[in-house]
Amino acid sequence: KNSSTSSPNVGEKSPQRPFKDWKKTSVASKMWFSSTPEVAAKTEGGDEESNNLLPSDHALYSTTQWSYLDDYIEAHNELPADVGAWCNAHPNYPLRIHKALIDYLQGSNPKASRQLNADVEAMVARHTQETARR
Repeated sequence: KNSSTSSPNVGEKSPQRPFKDWKKTSVASKMWFSSTPEVAAKTEGGDEESNNLLPSDHALYSTTQWSYLDDYIEAHNELPADVGAWCNAHPNYPLRIHKALIDYLQGSNPKASRQLNADVEAMVARHTQETARR
């Protein structure tokens, strides 16, 4: 047999392996990033303003914080029945992020996934309209 026939077929889905220890990965990545010389120099002697990617009054400032990523990663540990409540409580995440989370948690239930996607699309549209009015 040649090597091309022993490999899996193109288009075959590999078994999904959920990553269970998100918190440990988040902590490890924070430690790695803070151990780089550029970041360490800024955090040790620099002022707080130099540590931020965006000014604190910027509309997307919250997306540059570790808590933004941590909240999304921890949402992957939610029960499938709770994903709609999480999405409604976090309208500041983009629609594609909500959809990815729903697909991850509700992937085995397409009917529930479609309903949740429709509900979240409506919620994000309302949130966008309310934000635009401000």
